[in-house]
Amino acid sequence: SVIEKNRARKALSLPPDAFIVGNVGRLENQKGQILLIEAAQLLRKKIPNLLVLILGQGNLQTELAAKITAENLGDSVRLLGVRRDIPEILQALDVFALPSRWEGLPIALLEAMAARLPVVATPVGGVPEIIQDGRNGLLVPVADAVKLADAITKLFDDRTLCDALARNAQATVTDRFSAVAMVSQLESIYQAALTEHRL
Repeated sequence: SVIEKNRARKALSLPPDAFIVGNVGRLENQKGQILLIEAAQLLRKKIPNLLVLILGQGNLQTELAAKITAENLGDSVRLLGVRRDIPEILQALDVFALPSRWEGLPIALLEAMAARLPVVATPVGGVPEIIQDGRNGLLVPVADAVKLADAITKLFDDRTLCDALARNAQATVTDRFSAVAMVSQLESIYQAALTEHRL
């Protein structure tokens, strides 16, 4: 909700009126954060109050920081390193972006969807099994900063679309993943009980 978002932003000292795009992941070539920085260059012209938050650490930290400085994006893009308060940060976001070049089943994406965020991702690995383009998220081609920027602009321009995608994203995770999680939890409880009885 708007109230929760504002509260989260206040707690994190983030500007209340910014349009905040977030990314969580290791800072590696695989995760494509460099594309998000390239997209930010394009987005700044369309979204003056843009703020991109990149969470995580990895081999590309220095390179990404240098690119942000070189492109004069210091006001618009922040590298936050490893954070323990990811749920709170997710609450403060408007959009979650995951422009990975390859993937398994990205947990960060599921967390963002569960937090009821509209997501923009690339159709790699397990992502297309979770995201149906235009229904519960937006899919963009791999390594295409222009298309990534276009998708984020679309969400900035269309609040109704944002809300619909966010709602459907949350429903997808609830429907598909919580049942599986519950079953595996029950299994481990039964296993523990059986083991105790054998003793």
